[in-house]
Parts: sequence; structure tokens; C-alpha cells
Amino acid sequence: MAKKTNNKFTETPIPLLGGEHYFNRCPVETLTVFDKKLVELMNDFDPIEKESNKLVEEVELIQNKIDTLNKKIELIDKKEAPTDEELNFSISALDKQEKLYDDLKKARLAVEAYDEENRDVAERFKKEADRIVAEKIEAMFTDITAEDFLKEYDAIDMRIAQNISKYYEMCMLGEREAVIQREIIKDSNSSRAREAEFQRR
Repeated sequence: MAKKTNNKFTETPIPLLGGEHYFNRCPVETLTVFDKKLVELMNDFDPIEKESNKLVEEVELIQNKIDTLNKKIELIDKKEAPTDEELNFSISALDKQEKLYDDLKKARLAVEAYDEENRDVAERFKKEADRIVAEKIEAMFTDITAEDFLKEYDAIDMRIAQNISKYYEMCMLGEREAVIQREIIKDSNSSRAREAEFQRR
């Protein structure tokens, strides 16, 4: 059950877990401890993430080559009287595409194999990172517990939580509420864009 008190240390509401919440007074040293833990955790996971990204980029590179050839072939096909050179290019491009599709299949299998190999590590990383973020949220708000956050958060809540120190600093510096809300909306939209990109992959 969430904490019932909601003292207003700042006047700008922060949207989390379907409601509006106000910052509790939180020493900079406390925030630094949480941020340091997250940085150390991310550094441990960084080599795995970089290798995964490298494999995904290879898939995207091959797909882009296929798409480029498709566009060129389509342009030639639309012509009423393509030249012999253009027709030869189309034939050559189709041969290249056949090999690229084989390469694409292999590259996708490599991504799946690597992700499967590191699935347990990735899940442990996410669980620990989520726990640190949730504890930080509990320290910064009087009416959200770490348990509540872990049970109820969605992708937008997590994106806001990951940027929570920035919003807190903006409040401490006296930034106008409208400016802070625009920053929150920008970060939330960024989360939606990344989620859509992930689903396309």
C-alpha cells in the first residue's frame, strides 16, 4: 500500500503511476548514491549491450542494402523502355539480393542466439536496475513506495523515473512548472519512439 502522506516540498506535480506526485526533500548525497549504483551496474552490463547493438546494427545494414536495391529495381521496372544496361543491372541486383537475404537470415539468427545466451544476465540486470530506480523514487516522494513502483510502473513511468534527478534539479533551481512539464513530455515521447522502434525490429 502506498504511503498516505504527500507533503509538497515543491509546487510542480510529477506524473507517475497514473497520478500526480510532489517531491520530498532529498539530500543530493542520497541521489548521488543511487546514481552511482546505477552507473556501476550499467558499466558491468555495457559489454553485453554493445555486442548486442553491434549485431542489431549488422541486421539493419543488410536490410538497408536490400531496400536500396529494391528501390533501384522498381525505378527500372517502371520504365517503358529500359536500356540493356539497366536490365543487366536489375538482373545483377536480384542476384545480390538473394545473397543479402541469406546474410540477413544469418544475422538475425546471430542476434537471437546472442540474446538467448545472455537472457538470464539481461533479466538480472533489469531486475536490479529497476530495484535501484524504485528505491530512488521512494526516497524522493512521500507517497510512493518502492514496492508500489515496481508493481505498477509502465514504460513512461520508468522513463520519467530515469530522468527524475533532472526534474528535481529544475525544481530546486526555480524553473517554471510549464518548462518542467514540457521536459517531462519530451522524455515521455522519446520513450514511446524507442518502444515503437523496438517493436519494429
